[in-house]
Amino acid sequence: MTHNWADPIMIFLVAALVVSVSSSPSKNVGKIVNYLKEGNDALAAGDFQAAIRSYKACLALDPDERYCNINYASSLVNEWNKSEEYDNAKWEQTARAMSALRHVLSLHPRDGDAAFN
Repeated sequence: MTHNWADPIMIFLVAALVVSVSSSPSKNVGKIVNYLKEGNDALAAGDFQAAIRSYKACLALDPDERYCNINYASSLVNEWNKSEEYDNAKWEQTARAMSALRHVLSLHPRDGDAAFN
């Protein structure tokens, strides 16, 4: 029997996002949740470029959104691993991924997901 881990993880991440943004009301909450879901679906499907676009759109609305930053960084690293482009592009993506994770850690120093990535 195979188990699809993406569904329970998605439910958890969306619930965590709703809880985290509910403490700071914003007219963009619905859009942020949609971009996060789109990014997570693309990430689970291995479409890292689509995931990167969705997470960037999420971060344009809220640059401090924890899960968009973490998953954006993961997508950049996954795309870096998949990419056969020049080393400079890979290093640029790595630098952006590290910057996103450092940003999360500056806001949430005990965030295990950011520290792990």
